[in-house]
Amino acid sequence: MADVEVRCKLESLAGYTLVMGFPDVGLAGAIAAEHISAKAGMREVGHIQSDRLVPLAVVEEGIVARPISIYVSKRRKLVLIRSYVHLPPRLAHEVSRAVVGWAHESGITEVICFAGVLIEEGQDGGDDVYVATTTGEALNGDRLQRLLNRDGVYPWTGSVYGFVGQVLLDCIDVDLPAVSLVVETRADYPDARAAATCIRTLNRYLNLRIDLEPLMEEANLIEGQMKSVMDHASRLHQQMEQTTSANLMFR
Repeated sequence: MADVEVRCKLESLAGYTLVMGFPDVGLAGAIAAEHISAKAGMREVGHIQSDRLVPLAVVEEGIVARPISIYVSKRRKLVLIRSYVHLPPRLAHEVSRAVVGWAHESGITEVICFAGVLIEEGQDGGDDVYVATTTGEALNGDRLQRLLNRDGVYPWTGSVYGFVGQVLLDCIDVDLPAVSLVVETRADYPDARAAATCIRTLNRYLNLRIDLEPLMEEANLIEGQMKSVMDHASRLHQQMEQTTSANLMFR
């Protein structure tokens, strides 16, 4: 069995757009993905499987969720991957390759990733969103041009680290157009307001109508819940790493 597997009930997703939200700076992408999965009429159709993922089952009102789940909305032709767990560098490489390979083989036509960028100390996060794309055609296409340099959306100059950066590079390898929506946030707490900024831009880009009011009304509660889940997952991952190191020492 492959170390990382994408398990999805749907074999063909021709013409669909894939949106991904994984934990990074400020957890904006993870919070945005959680909100979209709940409010966009999506159903769970799969998950990412790896023995190296943290053994974590998130339970909300009695319902168990996997660490990394796949959702779909046939009406919107939208696929979403939502993660509760931060991926260490080596696993991020492998998960990215597995996901991008699966997306390409399934006929997905575009990948969109949320990413957070750390703002300088003492500054407040704004409502601006920055765009990074894998092709000039995408950057100069009608949909992005309608957004760029207006409504607080600008081309990004800088770096995209971690899982999202690897996804962009892997998409280049298979000629799969990809866009990253980069939002300013702070690292010291989950930022639901930055997540709302991501979704607001996604709404305009894909002509969606995902309701943001519940996210803004319950921002403090959502931030607290997400921080609790991520802290727990981080502690579990550290324990797994320590156990693995100890086993290797005594072989």
